[in-house]
Amino acid sequence: MKKLLPLFFTFSVAAAPLAMAATAEDVITTPPDGKEVEYYADFLNYDDIYGFMGDYHSQHTVVFTDDNKVYIPNLLMRKTMPAYIVGTYDEAAKKITVPAGQVVYVSPNIADVTRLYMLDAEGYAGNAETKTYFDTPLTFSVADDGTLTLDTTDQLPMFGIASDEGPEIVYGLGSSLSFVPVASVENKTVYYDYSYVNDADEKTYKTTISGYADDDTMWFRGFDPRYPESWVKATYVGDELRAPAFQVVSYSSQDVPTVMAPSMREINSSGEYEYTHYNFLPITVVDKEAGKFTACTDGKMFITNVCTWGSDLPEVYQAYKKLSLTEMQLASAVPVNLGYDEDAIFDADALENGREAEFKFYAYAKGTEGEQLLKDALTLRYYVNGEPYVFLKEFYTRQSSDMEMIPYTYADNGAFVLGSDGVKHYTYFLTSQLPDNLETIGVEMYYTMNGVTNVTDRLVYNVKTGKVEQQAGVENVAADEGADVESVSLFDITGRAVGENAKGLVIKLIRYTNGTTRTVKEVVR
Repeated sequence: MKKLLPLFFTFSVAAAPLAMAATAEDVITTPPDGKEVEYYADFLNYDDIYGFMGDYHSQHTVVFTDDNKVYIPNLLMRKTMPAYIVGTYDEAAKKITVPAGQVVYVSPNIADVTRLYMLDAEGYAGNAETKTYFDTPLTFSVADDGTLTLDTTDQLPMFGIASDEGPEIVYGLGSSLSFVPVASVENKTVYYDYSYVNDADEKTYKTTISGYADDDTMWFRGFDPRYPESWVKATYVGDELRAPAFQVVSYSSQDVPTVMAPSMREINSSGEYEYTHYNFLPITVVDKEAGKFTACTDGKMFITNVCTWGSDLPEVYQAYKKLSLTEMQLASAVPVNLGYDEDAIFDADALENGREAEFKFYAYAKGTEGEQLLKDALTLRYYVNGEPYVFLKEFYTRQSSDMEMIPYTYADNGAFVLGSDGVKHYTYFLTSQLPDNLETIGVEMYYTMNGVTNVTDRLVYNVKTGKVEQQAGVENVAADEGADVESVSLFDITGRAVGENAKGLVIKLIRYTNGTTRTVKEVVR
């Protein structure tokens, strides 16, 4: 049994008869071509179990078109209701105006339509008695650095998605919304040597994470060891740094959140751990100028991962203690080669019965000199019959786009799954997308730091012979020696292919006519 502190108000999420007509065609799932800008979205996202969760620094693309339209992604229930809303940008007034009532979801099973509105203090999208909806648009103020901040009033302090069945039937609500351009924080990035003890095995683990300071706020990417892509926000209160409880570190495909919580525990009468979750995690500032921080060192406090798995009972399934961060300088390095279990690297039997074929290997965030590598700077690239393999969204449907360069920490619980240690990588190939003459499956890992890219040997499994070999990577050859550039492809840090107008941190993959390749990480402004 888990204890939760008292939370906030609740509201109805029941379904009711159809009130307004709309079709799936009214939902914008793909914005038109335009200037794509990468943003970090920050807001408080309401959950019936945890109350207002900190939903921080999820990365999204906002599209600005030549006709002054702006396409902004829906953030509420975004896994099950992926959609864009469209507004108009008044550059002189520095305002984006988004009309209320835009459709974000049409249920395929019941006659129900979900739309976006501003919400009142009760969390309603209008008058529940008269069944009328607020027509006040959502407006965003645009700062000089490109930050978009949702305007609110005392009467309409929140935004949300509501059913056509009634303005009181709200499926999701949020407050304090802003979009921060990714490019605006890249030059603030610092790196930390991070160590922690996993409570499950009492072992100390070390890794490298990133972060940055923004006035009295600190941002840490990878602070939660289980979810290295997630960000944790902490704010100075006097000389103490505090990370608020219930920050989202992951969503399931059904929008069930996993949150980071500061927790203490005791053994109950059944001999089981019983956790009490607190409002914030205190982080000790050992040396602010040197970037040294510690937390959970007293043997009583833990950071835990908490999830309901869709039920009403939050469960702790990971706990960490003795956290230590020390700011460090990163240098280019050569990553150690990928590891494997020779008898379990590839499920060749799946080829005959049409199942997904599992390809398992070990990817270590370590350099050949024993140094810890920044996971954000590692990417994986797969090969089929010696040619780069592209995981097409048409077939690998949990992806947001076609993917060729796969971030080290990327997992979708579909084609890409990470072990609990983050080292075991499971990749599931659709056998229908593999060639009939399949001979080899391969993978190699890139590390890009300070403009230098190094690559592991390529781990190659021969399907016909069952043999495994490590092939020297062509990346380490002088790629441009006596060769011309054949093509240049751009990817964002999530591994998604982006257009030439993309801004922010991008990975540039350069192919040469002699068959070699080179990757470069750049900040495009």
